[in-house]
Amino acid sequence: VKDGQKGFLEAYGGVEGLASALGSNSSKGLERIDENSLAERREQFGKNYVEPPPLRSYWSLILEGLEDITIRALLVCATGVLLLVPAEKPDHRATTSIEGIAIFCTVAFVLNLQAGIEYTKAKEFRRQQLELEGDAKFKIIRGGETMETSPTEIVVGDVVRIAVGDIIPADGVLLEGTDIKIDESALTGEPILVAKNIQEPFVLSGTSVMTGSGKLLIVAVGLNSVQGRILAAVRGTEGGGSEENDPGTETNENTRLTTNIEQEEEEENKAEVNAKEVEKSNAGSNLQEKLNDTAMAIGKIGLYVATLAFLLMLGVFLGQPKKNLNLPPVEIANSIISFFLVAVTILVVAVPEGLPLAVVLSLAITMGRLMKDNNRVKHIFACETMGSATTICSDKTGTLTQNRMTIMRCLVGNSANGGTENNITEIKHDLKDVAVQLQEICSPQMLELFIQSAILNSAPTTKVSWDETTKNWKYVGNATECALLKLCTQLGAEEPDILRAQFQDADTKLDWGVKVFPFSSQRKKMSWIIQLKDGGYRLFSKGAPSGILDYTTGILSSDGKSVKPIDIDACQSAIERFQHAAMRTLALAYRDFAEMPTNWDEPLPGQESVSVETQIFAAETELTLLAIVGIEDPLRPTVTRAISQCATAGVDVRMCTGDALATAVAISAQCGILRPSDMVPSNDPQKPKQPKPFFAMEGAEFDERVHVIDTEESKVMRRCFDYDTGKIGEMLRHPFKRDADGEKNNKSSSI
Repeated sequence: VKDGQKGFLEAYGGVEGLASALGSNSSKGLERIDENSLAERREQFGKNYVEPPPLRSYWSLILEGLEDITIRALLVCATGVLLLVPAEKPDHRATTSIEGIAIFCTVAFVLNLQAGIEYTKAKEFRRQQLELEGDAKFKIIRGGETMETSPTEIVVGDVVRIAVGDIIPADGVLLEGTDIKIDESALTGEPILVAKNIQEPFVLSGTSVMTGSGKLLIVAVGLNSVQGRILAAVRGTEGGGSEENDPGTETNENTRLTTNIEQEEEEENKAEVNAKEVEKSNAGSNLQEKLNDTAMAIGKIGLYVATLAFLLMLGVFLGQPKKNLNLPPVEIANSIISFFLVAVTILVVAVPEGLPLAVVLSLAITMGRLMKDNNRVKHIFACETMGSATTICSDKTGTLTQNRMTIMRCLVGNSANGGTENNITEIKHDLKDVAVQLQEICSPQMLELFIQSAILNSAPTTKVSWDETTKNWKYVGNATECALLKLCTQLGAEEPDILRAQFQDADTKLDWGVKVFPFSSQRKKMSWIIQLKDGGYRLFSKGAPSGILDYTTGILSSDGKSVKPIDIDACQSAIERFQHAAMRTLALAYRDFAEMPTNWDEPLPGQESVSVETQIFAAETELTLLAIVGIEDPLRPTVTRAISQCATAGVDVRMCTGDALATAVAISAQCGILRPSDMVPSNDPQKPKQPKPFFAMEGAEFDERVHVIDTEESKVMRRCFDYDTGKIGEMLRHPFKRDADGEKNNKSSSI
């Protein structure tokens, strides 16, 4: 898989032949799924698990603490004091030894405290890592049934469903898929998305699915997978498959793979050395290094003063030869030793033995407070970095909000026999649920079309269910799609899998339907085409209203009997009201075809040269609008207070989101990111306040203002901000300058 050996795949007769050789197939998955059979597979091909490295011993952490310069200096001073105790007068020895013993006790306390914290923290992180690995779930097909399982339970021959956001759990070969693009930057460092299809079917473990969905045949797990080998190299454990685990691989192939592992290990060692060099070069920037420098400076000053005091006392003693040099040799020696003890005392007093203790205690207290807030600190000195933060950039969905999407407003067409001038009706979640009001306003035909649009135009991994234990809805998959499925359930819809099974097509490898135009952040919409029972075809499309309304010709009446003219301005006004109420907006539309077009993938005229990620297809035009919904994601209860505390501490919080600008502004104002002083009152009392210039902007405008334009390169079609009109759209513009890693160059003035 790692080297993309198509010849090896062809020798088995393609992907289906390989699946058959592994006792599996694309539709039913593994045929033998009893525990004994699965155990045999794990014995033959390995388990999908890489043993973590052993935890460091408590004694090794103690020895690491002894590498601290201040600790060593304190130990030297304490040892020197105790060695000189016998030279003191008998009645002074107990008092003299107190200083040395106190230093030893302090050092022991500091070392054990720091080692205890590190050891406890390491055990906690290991426990949480195992919990996270156990919580991750993948949908696999075994015996013709779809089930959920953890990555560690996956075996060679399993058929895994993959969708947007999934991290591939093991190496595999793509059985079927629609517009799948994989982010392999975790392995290659290249930020370019790699398309996967029947011609390029090899998918590596550890990579991320960015677009599309499909089925993956697992062919290598654990230490035999690419990610497993890298983990084994990093952790220093035994990795790589043997001939017993990979019987179809020839000896020269094993040799070459071993060479690849050695190269990976060499690259990993180089990276580790570089990381250590960078760490050393930046070491003086952290608190511990600065305190070490301070302790050394104080120690040097103490040494100079002690030396000067010793020389002065010795000089005074020798400056009186008649009085002092005529004394017995023993008394002269005792006098010089007493001068030396005074000097040592000065040096010991000067060395700040309480400094390491104060630092470790303060960081330990900070670490404890962070852990109470469920913030796990992997390295104790990360607390210092957190304390130095001046800006926090936060995602919105699931971070500031609860990721519990609920449809609170809905815009539908009026009935065929009447209604307002703009032919639309707005439904609000006030005294009644949106579902109840829809059932009162819309006919069964209209509701059936709405339900089909929501269920048949969503990812197969998206599901909702009512949890009787918690009395809450349980979401699985994309939260926005879950909000639609939840509304469908409230409208009395049957199980999504039952409805989808009614529109399965034997001529395609899709779970249902005949064609999918997957969602992408550039297109801001997705479409799914099904074949109707009467022989025609229907396309369901959903996405951002801006990507749907531009291609609609009318709106379906609420009784489902006719298509009425659509008032775009009225729809835009309603959308703005939804967005100003901090709601995400989504439009649903459809189009009927009497017969199958010659080519579903035919782009809209003028879109031929546009990249696939931004391309609009001819089939997605001439749409009929079904509804526009406003989806609310409530803020987490503690967010507003947390942001207020950050502001009090002088830390700015900035929100990064893919929502519309008006929605982002409304939520920012709700949670306190945008303060009243950041807003400009509107001249129209009906319209909400707007943020000051540059306090809120879209990504395209941010790019134009922050990144450097490469005027020497030819112009390309890209999404950009027009300074003259203040609008954002696809325009011919020069690209941005990029560095060797492909990152955009920043303007120094903007930084």
